[in-house]
Amino acid sequence: MGMVREDLLFDMARHVDSTVHQFEEWGLPIMKDPKTGRYLREGRWQIMIHGESYKPIVAEAAKKSADKVFNRICVTHLLMDESRENRVAGAVGFNVRTGNYHVFKAKTVICGAGGASNIFKPRSVGEGSGRTWYAPWSSASAYGLMIDAGAKMTQMENRIVLARFKDGYGPVGAYFLHLRPTRRTAWARNTSPSGSPSCRRWSARSTSIRKPRT
Repeated sequence: MGMVREDLLFDMARHVDSTVHQFEEWGLPIMKDPKTGRYLREGRWQIMIHGESYKPIVAEAAKKSADKVFNRICVTHLLMDESRENRVAGAVGFNVRTGNYHVFKAKTVICGAGGASNIFKPRSVGEGSGRTWYAPWSSASAYGLMIDAGAKMTQMENRIVLARFKDGYGPVGAYFLHLRPTRRTAWARNTSPSGSPSCRRWSARSTSIRKPRT
């Protein structure tokens, strides 16, 4: 697997199947093949879901499992346990609507904040600037909170670099899996199979260009 730590990869992958079934039990609409009844695949590794239902369903499950839910709290720092070394015991933050300050104490803290998807400014201008499938609030807070608390960061050298499409505002995988476009580098080297007949009808838009580093 190259630079990837296989123990961490396995630890995440072993929970994938059970998590998918759990989401389905919660009510997530997962597309299935009408003939076989199996999950409808999108490529080799993905299955098709109705993604617009994802967050409300997860939020409802969280509400049922918690005694009290605090919404719109911007967590600024994690609190360390004074009696146990290298252990997080809570968090502090403020309500973005009222400004009220909150202090949370906990036996276990899970940091599920956003990654760093919008560090770089997109090429889109005007109305298109706000059209992005990346979460606009993903400001690397998951990294910042943990680094500030002294956590050891690993696998940070692994980056996902997605080819972009001019005036395209959806997940890149959708273009490749459904339209099968041709992908070329800035030096015109073809890095993917030839486009499908359905894609060649829009040949002027069927190429993604990766700009060279400057």
